[in-house]
Amino acid sequence: MEVVSTVIFDGQFWVAVIEKIGEDGTHRIGKHTFGPEPTNNDLLHFYLETYPSVRCLAGDGPVRLKGRRSGNEQGRLVSKSMEAFGRLNSAYLSERKALRRAEAAVEERDRYERKRQRKKEKRRGR
Repeated sequence: MEVVSTVIFDGQFWVAVIEKIGEDGTHRIGKHTFGPEPTNNDLLHFYLETYPSVRCLAGDGPVRLKGRRSGNEQGRLVSKSMEAFGRLNSAYLSERKALRRAEAAVEERDRYERKRQRKKEKRRGR
């Protein structure tokens, strides 16, 4: 597995963009927001403790190319990675939203049935 991690300043926060490319060709993109500029200790803690738990979403294909790139090219690749993560994250969130709505509808239906059942039992007692 090949892992590429880049720490950049996105204009508001310092962010680590993580790309994992498996031997079978799978591609996953993740993002971790640091907030203020991370110190060396923050980076060390991130790579040793937090890095394994960063949620990575399945991507379309690798954005990065092998080999050394100039600063401008590297910046473009990082921005492409951030765009890819944004697309994947919005798709993931909309999927979760639809799932939560379906669960809420089932819960509302169950609540209605319980309320109706209580009313029936109350009437039988008279």
